[in-house]
Amino acid sequence: MMTNRSISSAAPSQVSLCSSSSQDGGSKTQSVATTTFASGKAIRDISVGMEISSILYSFVIIIVIFADITLYEKKLKDIFSSLKNKTLSWLQNLVIALSGLWALWAIPYLYEVFANHFL
Repeated sequence: MMTNRSISSAAPSQVSLCSSSSQDGGSKTQSVATTTFASGKAIRDISVGMEISSILYSFVIIIVIFADITLYEKKLKDIFSSLKNKTLSWLQNLVIALSGLWALWAIPYLYEVFANHFL
């Protein structure tokens, strides 16, 4: 028994999955599924929704990182008696720099989404 599966594109907006099998010299073809996409709008909407979710999630993570750095610095001051010239400002500066890079990506993308100026 030989089975051959192929995905064929009938039209740019229609995709069909066909299955054909050959038994005892006979040929049998079945149409498994046919899906029509409305010019990819549904896929684009899902993609945009996932991008906006990732931007919001990243923003929340940045806020949590700043809160954790502040709490950790307070714990270090409680544990050690002398922390002269030892702070976590270098780590806060690193997070600020990375947040700036994140903003350079997020702000233009959000503008494109809400102004419908997709390239």
